[in-house]
Amino acid sequence: MIRVLADENIALMEEFHSPDMEFVLRAGRGLRAEDLMNIDALLVRSVTEVNQQLLQNTPVRFVGSATAGIDHLDINYLNNAGIAYSYAPGSNADSVVDYVVCCLAAIGRDPQGASIGIIGCGQVGRRLYRRMKALGCECFCYDPFLGEDQQADLCELEQVLAADIVSLHTPLTSSGPYPTENMINMDQLKELRAGAVLINAGRGGVINESALKDHVLGGADIQLVFDVWKGEPNIDADLVELCQISTPHIAGYAARAKLRGSQMVFEALCQHFALANPLPVSGKPEDADVTKDNQWDSALLSVYDPRHDDQRLRANLGDFDQLRKSYPARSELAEHRSENKVLQNFGFSKT
Repeated sequence: MIRVLADENIALMEEFHSPDMEFVLRAGRGLRAEDLMNIDALLVRSVTEVNQQLLQNTPVRFVGSATAGIDHLDINYLNNAGIAYSYAPGSNADSVVDYVVCCLAAIGRDPQGASIGIIGCGQVGRRLYRRMKALGCECFCYDPFLGEDQQADLCELEQVLAADIVSLHTPLTSSGPYPTENMINMDQLKELRAGAVLINAGRGGVINESALKDHVLGGADIQLVFDVWKGEPNIDADLVELCQISTPHIAGYAARAKLRGSQMVFEALCQHFALANPLPVSGKPEDADVTKDNQWDSALLSVYDPRHDDQRLRANLGDFDQLRKSYPARSELAEHRSENKVLQNFGFSKT
């Protein structure tokens, strides 16, 4: 019998089962080594730092993260300790891109024909790039780990920061040749043009929040859309107030996105222990009705209006984790069909 400890907030975790597995569900934030003393596999989200301190002298031999990123996993330690790991790259990428375009609709900024700078061209950044190009945007991309054969429209960071809309989709790193921690500091903020929109739906800490507050309070004419924050779940209330849209790290929380992440990590778990394939998960959302609204902004907001999440966060700043745990069901734009070509470019499916 394989004993699996899983974060209780992994989507639909209770629906995955195997006669060869015994599941223990726990809150992911605050897990300790003592919780793992008779555990073979650990399934987490981004709120759990998985490192030597957590895993040393435990029987854990597999770690799965139902997330698209791995900056909360100490990969060097896992490799050196011979602990297998898996995650869910791309599982929530469309959900995050939907979040970006719906936030633009919510603040009244039409991206069609605008310039957009994308910082970080991984799964999310590449999909955002394709959607923005389809909308006729002039795109500027910064990702020093990619070459021109991997990503079009690469340029220097200064060119990206000069765009009408700047959207960050990087992991949080503090070492290596291009660390991202505080990569957007006062010098970079001063490069933003008047009226620019700055979006962070990647990781908190990439933007120096103290410098940003000083910049905005000093009179900078920019609009802020923040989904990720330094020090989560204890976030800066003053910065929340300065943002046009503030949300509790839920950009990738569409129902299908969470389902994909759960399925990917559970399948990897079964493969690692050579167990039978998991049973299908119930409750997969079906395509929604064809939208009758051809106005890009109202059509997007009829599927997902981030202002509701903004209101919930402002009213419950001390309940950051609970807001994520109790997050209401949300569909992706691709679950809704439209005959309108513009709406298809925004992310709606063809009829």
